[in-house]
Amino acid sequence: MAAPPRSPTFTEFIVFRLKPSVKPEEGESNREGEQLLDLFRETMLQSGHLGSAWGRALEDENVVIWVIDTLTTNPITEFVTFAAPSDISPDQHKQFNNDQAAFRDALLTKITPESARPVTWARGQVERPTAFEHQDSPSGKALVYVNVVGWKSREHHMQARDTKVFAETIEPVRKHLLTPVKGLEMKHVKFQKIGF
Repeated sequence: MAAPPRSPTFTEFIVFRLKPSVKPEEGESNREGEQLLDLFRETMLQSGHLGSAWGRALEDENVVIWVIDTLTTNPITEFVTFAAPSDISPDQHKQFNNDQAAFRDALLTKITPESARPVTWARGQVERPTAFEHQDSPSGKALVYVNVVGWKSREHHMQARDTKVFAETIEPVRKHLLTPVKGLEMKHVKFQKIGF
């Protein structure tokens, strides 16, 4: 008997803002924080759960990102979104995707020193909602692409941004971009595994 077909792996990112009083890091001494951890732990009991992690954005500690736990292998994970007008032509869309791929490939393989290179990189398009309201887009809507980049540290990311390779390969991408959608600006996160 043949094994069932392997299921594709899906990754969900949940980004939300906490009240400043919610501090899960304080454990039982912070009731609101403990309730959030209880919610995270409850998901572990669901059928098909493979593991998850959460972390605060270094840029705004009230922003929390909840993900599958494979991202805990990155010392720091950068979440950066690219917003593009929803009405770009198929040729422009193809060029935008090619420019994003060239940018990613250059950072992963050409940045010097090598220690400034990302350690992981995943990219995808936000599917729900399919488009976001955006005042700078001719259509009033924007498509949003998410780049999840693992770095040795935030300082290594900043070092990479100062390189010629970064400057030369981000420029073609920026030609397509709108300003980030509010709330989806770049963030750096150190993830913590969720467990009992």
